[in-house]
Order: sequence, then C-alpha cells, then structure tokens
Amino acid sequence: MKKLIVFFLFLFAGIFSAADAQERDKDLLAKGMNFIETRTYTPEDDAKILELYKNLRVADVSDGMDMVGLPGTGLVDPAIHPDWVDLKGFTQLIKPGTAVIIDDTEDKDIGSIGSNNILYWYKLGAVGVVTDAGARDTDEVGLEGVPLYLSCCSPGSC
Repeated sequence: MKKLIVFFLFLFAGIFSAADAQERDKDLLAKGMNFIETRTYTPEDDAKILELYKNLRVADVSDGMDMVGLPGTGLVDPAIHPDWVDLKGFTQLIKPGTAVIIDDTEDKDIGSIGSNNILYWYKLGAVGVVTDAGARDTDEVGLEGVPLYLSCCSPGSC
C-alpha cells in the first residue's frame, strides 16, 4: 500500500510539473520568444538602407550580388508561396519601404484590390504593389503615382 501511495505521489507530481512547464512555455511564446535571434532595425536604420537602394532596380541589386559571389542570394524560391489569411490586420506590418506582394486568383477577373486599399497601403509607407491578378481603379492609382504591377485588367482598370 505504501508503495502504491508513493507511486501516485510521483505520478501526480510529474503530471503537475509537466503542465506547469507547458504553461510557462506558452507564456514565453506569447511574449515573442524567438528560437533564432533576429536583429531588428529602427525606422532610421531602414531609411538609411532604403536611401542607398532608392535608385536601383531589383535586377541591378541581383546582378551585383551575383558579381560579388552571392548568386541566388536574396531571391525567393518559386516554391515559396503566401499563406496569408489576415487580409485586414496585415497592414500593421507595412512600414516605409514595404512592397505589398499579393498572390491572388490570376485566372479570375475579380480585381480583389483597388484604389481604396492600394492608396491606404501607400499612405502607410508601401512603395508599390505587385499582384499576379488584376486590380480595380488603376487610373486613380496611376494618378497618385503608386507603382502597381499586375497581370491582367479588371473592371474599372486598364
């Protein structure tokens, strides 16, 4: 009987300590615990880098990286694709210099983006929008000088 009581004490102690450890892990993750340290930059640091690149095309940067022995560095593998679900909340990620890239339904003429959201993203600091689908109200976007790259015309565009 004594052995049975000791067994259950150890069993409950193990269960409760494991549950407590899981709760602590959840708290650490909720606070933004990173497994790989990521350096963050200030808006001033971002502005300095953007200034250095402001007159360069992507092809210029890519070719330069190839020339210094970094071929393929900085390019996104074609197998990488977006899996974004939060289409409204993602705007909190837009800061000066951000390019908004949208993988949309390229075989449909739906124009899921238009001048309202594109100009809003631009106001938040986005430098342009790229989509594999269409956009609406491209005349208004063009008048505001927002770079917009798209694969097809949608109603109210082109």
